[in-house]
Amino acid sequence: MKQICPICGRSDVTILPNSNICVNCYNPEIKIKEKLDIYVCPSCDKYLYGKWKTLNEIAFKKFLKNKLKLKNGNIEEFDLNNKFITVSMTLNDVKFKTTRKVNFNLKKLLCSDCSRKSSGYYEAIIQLRGNNKLKLEKKFNKITSGLEKMTFISKIIKLKNNAGYDIYVGNKQKVFELLNKLELRFKTTRKIAGRIDGNDVYRTTFLVRFD
Repeated sequence: MKQICPICGRSDVTILPNSNICVNCYNPEIKIKEKLDIYVCPSCDKYLYGKWKTLNEIAFKKFLKNKLKLKNGNIEEFDLNNKFITVSMTLNDVKFKTTRKVNFNLKKLLCSDCSRKSSGYYEAIIQLRGNNKLKLEKKFNKITSGLEKMTFISKIIKLKNNAGYDIYVGNKQKVFELLNKLELRFKTTRKIAGRIDGNDVYRTTFLVRFD
């Protein structure tokens, strides 16, 4: 004889042992924080979880579980705008899901890269030079496309007579990585740009030349 859930009256659902209630009606006690501030950059749409980065669903679920202090169960779904999470749990070897409201407070805050970009900050200059205009343009497009995925570009100056470009970049280490990845030969020079906390701050110029 099939068991019937005393709440919904259905017999075609899984009844949880000991509770005699179906998985759809069972409402377990889940202790979580009811409010959580979520910071998002209004310029690039990155989220602050651990550090500023694009929203990765798997990593963000782990972040939410930790911040909401969820101990029993895992987050299967979340909706920051409609303010809820779906939690998967196991009880007496029966798996089920339940939904909980969370007051996600979305706050706009410029990320570190966008804040620096808006102030004109840069650590490196790529001097792109060459006589072959077609080759120069192709390399310019590759370099700028790669940089936009790794860091930010503060400004670009196109030289007269199509002689090349000066590209001002926010992170010099990312410039090293990209130029090596693209297997481009370059020469570097360093210049003191100022001092912070008693230490010299350098800007690096990368000269990339095409024949």
